[in-house]
Amino acid sequence: MTGAQENHANNAAQRKASGRKASGGLVRWLVRFPLMWAALTVLLAGAAAYLHLKGQEASLQALYVSAFALLAFAGLAWALGAARARNSAARLLRAAADESDEGLLMVSADGRFVFTNASFHRLFASAAETTSGRVTSLDAIGRALREDEMAVAAFQRLVGAAEAGVGRHEEFPIVSVSGSVEWRRLTVSPVTRAGHAADGPGALWRAEDITASREMDAIRREEEHHLADFLDLLPVGFFSADSSGRFLYVNQTLAQWLDASPEGMVASPLDEYMSPGEDRR
Repeated sequence: MTGAQENHANNAAQRKASGRKASGGLVRWLVRFPLMWAALTVLLAGAAAYLHLKGQEASLQALYVSAFALLAFAGLAWALGAARARNSAARLLRAAADESDEGLLMVSADGRFVFTNASFHRLFASAAETTSGRVTSLDAIGRALREDEMAVAAFQRLVGAAEAGVGRHEEFPIVSVSGSVEWRRLTVSPVTRAGHAADGPGALWRAEDITASREMDAIRREEEHHLADFLDLLPVGFFSADSSGRFLYVNQTLAQWLDASPEGMVASPLDEYMSPGEDRR
């Protein structure tokens, strides 16, 4: 295919896409204004009735106007049905979001809270207003974290990402209403409404309680530490190595036998300490 043919094909595809976009926009516009269809139906029906009353000479015009009135009535029924279906879907989505265990917050481009579910208010109860029990601003969350510099820094990074229109997630501790320390994973994702890109991106904030998983990680690390201590004190030499033959772990017993330190042996090749026929003791 020549360059001219490629340009022609690209232009044709762009025109086709623009046509689909324009027709889709027209359909959405027509569905959005059922009152327009109602007014048009009443106007055309009134005109048809007037022409019928004028007598025989206006009967043909009355027929045409009546046909247009029926079309307008069909358009009204279609618009109302589409609006009802759209509202039903919106109610279903809102109910699902309200029941979600994951905290959900939608913020507009100008910083207004558009939607928050019950889980978000529960997960950040220490940032909620005492009267309403609801979180009303991102600043309130920042103030609730002020006792922990790490948490404040993590939250500020999320706010900066939301303002820049990029996604990010952070994990940080927060003091609960009862005074215990809990952990949250907070994720922010940019959201841009079709046709409103100039207004700047809004943001979807998703919050999870990760306190239990953090506690399990701490227990696992402690158990691994105890296991390492147990292996170090055994009167048997232990080591592990990677596929290239370098030490990954060496216990104290083996290191003492080889007149070395475990830290010094890690990442060293095995043949440096275990050459055949060599006696290092």
